[in-house]
Amino acid sequence: MKRGFFAVAGVVVGVGLLSGCTAVDLPLTGVRAGADGTLYALLRPCGDDGYRTPGLDGSAGDGPFSTGWSVKNTKLSGDADFPLFSPPPAWGARHRGAQRLLPKDHCTLSLAIT
Repeated sequence: MKRGFFAVAGVVVGVGLLSGCTAVDLPLTGVRAGADGTLYALLRPCGDDGYRTPGLDGSAGDGPFSTGWSVKNTKLSGDADFPLFSPPPAWGARHRGAQRLLPKDHCTLSLAIT
């Protein structure tokens, strides 16, 4: 029993060391609310990792995407913290819909780590 536990623990530690991230330095994609209630997107890749194709899709329930934005397959890097519906101009995002969330809407912020 102990041998199995230490084998699993060793694999977890090994994967952590090989990934280049520590517990306090994991990649992060999220949405936060500012003091004034404005929603912000937060993208923090791990170390020197890059990312591409960030996007936001919002819809009411199971309906089609009614708001959001998308960025073509561009290699990006570094932290990004911006209003949810206003990605950095240099990204050349394509917007769709009203660029706001309505009651009962839900959204998905996504990207691909490179």
